[in-house]
Amino acid sequence: MYAIALLQTLQKFKSLNLSAIINFNKFNNYTIVHHSTSIEGSTLTFIETQILIEEQITPKGKPILHSLMVQNNFEALQFVIANAKQKTPITLNLIQQINAKVMRQTGNVYQTVFGEVDASKGMLRKGNVSAGSTYFVNFSKVENLIKILVAKISESLSKPLTLIEQINLCFDIHFVVRNPKSKSPKFKRRKIQNSQILFELLNTLKTRRKMSQKITILRINLAILQKWKH
Repeated sequence: MYAIALLQTLQKFKSLNLSAIINFNKFNNYTIVHHSTSIEGSTLTFIETQILIEEQITPKGKPILHSLMVQNNFEALQFVIANAKQKTPITLNLIQQINAKVMRQTGNVYQTVFGEVDASKGMLRKGNVSAGSTYFVNFSKVENLIKILVAKISESLSKPLTLIEQINLCFDIHFVVRNPKSKSPKFKRRKIQNSQILFELLNTLKTRRKMSQKITILRINLAILQKWKH
């Protein structure tokens, strides 16, 4: 039922031929960045996000940290898309590079009993993390689990995938990667980004957005996956 309904929705959206009117690549990028940073605490509106990206104008009355989040998130998304086009192999190092771009101007340096962690460098956390009553995987297991995830993603991308299988892969990746890289009192749900090897798909479908926004983000996530695959 889910697969049929989703395919029908995509087909209906495609039949509208809105791409002839709107630059969807640009709109998709702005939508993903705005949504990603909003769930991390940014107070910038969609319009403020767009103006910041296009004109480098920061909104009045908003914390500069939130503007930096938007800028870094946008840079990270462009980096992911560029690597997808180049068919760059997905590795632990690539994920850390993505994370470093996301946290470039907002990441802090943390001192732990196991050593120093610079979040702006994409370093793996060296401490345990919790969010409310939820505890994430022990830090000592993070690196190995990421390597296992990378291997599974690479294996999946090496096979022919139907559209539904591609969408399911987006969901699977999103569920697994919701483990924070570093402990931050303000942004405990920082994702390894917004992969973004496609992560925004799940969040998008869970929020009460207009269908057009849900579908556009679905399109960009699938587009990134397809660039990596073909």
